[in-house]
Amino acid sequence: SRLVEEYSEICIQQLRNSPSTVICLDDYVEARGNDIARSKRWAGKKKDYLDVWKNKLASRFGSFNLRTCTDSSVFEDAMEEMTHHKRQKRSWKEGECKYWFILHDILDFAVNDGLLVSNPLVDINNKCRKLASTDASKFMARRGLDFDERQRLFAESLSSEDSGVPPAIRFQLLTGLTV
Repeated sequence: SRLVEEYSEICIQQLRNSPSTVICLDDYVEARGNDIARSKRWAGKKKDYLDVWKNKLASRFGSFNLRTCTDSSVFEDAMEEMTHHKRQKRSWKEGECKYWFILHDILDFAVNDGLLVSNPLVDINNKCRKLASTDASKFMARRGLDFDERQRLFAESLSSEDSGVPPAIRFQLLTGLTV
């Protein structure tokens, strides 16, 4: 597939040299999809992200002229139509954030290819990343064991001689003090 990559590079170079040429997002993803999928941000998500593009996003956003993708409100309007959620009423949901991540990364690639001056989805992407990290931190929030949980854990660790729990850890579990 080295031939496909070389052909893709030639096409992108020709597009750079002729700014009046129209290229739709679907054609751009078709030409650069493998390169986008190999990017660090898509690591481990390549198949999922490309499937989401093909099955969900391409029908709504694929016909957008890449050269005129300069206003985030056009994308937001289309996303509202697709998801049936009003952006002014609430923030985007987790699944919708995935859509924004994918669209942002595609447009970022177009910026790197010199086909767009800037990525109009930077602010939306940042909001979604913040939302995703907030949700993750809520899910992953640490909490200490309460007294009953510490007692049960300590009792379990004492009930088996080969539990492998060192005495200092047992003391910590029982008292809550760090040794």
